[in-house]
Amino acid sequence: MARIGVLSPSNGRDYVHSGIAGFVRENEDRLVAALVAEGHDVVRASAPISAGTLATSSERELEAAGVDLTVLHYCVWAFPHFTMLAAGALTGPLVLVATLDPVQPGMVGMLAAGGALDQIGRRHTRLWGAPPDVVAPIGVLARAADGHEHGRRQHGPVATRVRHRRRGDRPVGGRLAGGSGRPGGEARGAGVAGAADRRVPRDAFTDFGGEPGLHRHQRGSPS
Repeated sequence: MARIGVLSPSNGRDYVHSGIAGFVRENEDRLVAALVAEGHDVVRASAPISAGTLATSSERELEAAGVDLTVLHYCVWAFPHFTMLAAGALTGPLVLVATLDPVQPGMVGMLAAGGALDQIGRRHTRLWGAPPDVVAPIGVLARAADGHEHGRRQHGPVATRVRHRRRGDRPVGGRLAGGSGRPGGEARGAGVAGAADRRVPRDAFTDFGGEPGLHRHQRGSPS
């Protein structure tokens, strides 16, 4: 079974975060409980991310735990640069999940974070909905990530070098720079979770061996 990391970016203003920290943790509790109920091994960050130092330390914590995939959970407006800092410390796939709430703008926080990742060319998948709606597609992505990591362990460092040098790219600061570094150049997938049995689109798997750097509608267009 794959190991899934979970962390929740928050608002970086202390006076705002202090009023929503409990709400963030409660929503994260529900997501984690749903993942555990499906049999997943879940590793949580120690606290919601409300500062840049927490963003990097939390992701290093998850990376050290050997997670195959990281879920960044948004149930409030969160500073986008927290996500960028966190992504820089992770080597595995990222799934951005927004909780829908009539008061707190979690979806807005997730879209802002996803846009920031697009700007640095970091591939990711976006999902939104209640925990029962997103657990199934997260599970599909986690199993794919687990299989990818198993293959990497079997083939050793050569596979790692090939993965990081596709199309002439080299890893810089935890992300790729080069031919696919243009905004939107890394496929982020089209993960929309409205029901638990909704299939994850094929584009969501480009991180695990698809056609790198191309959305479905971009195939055949100039790089």
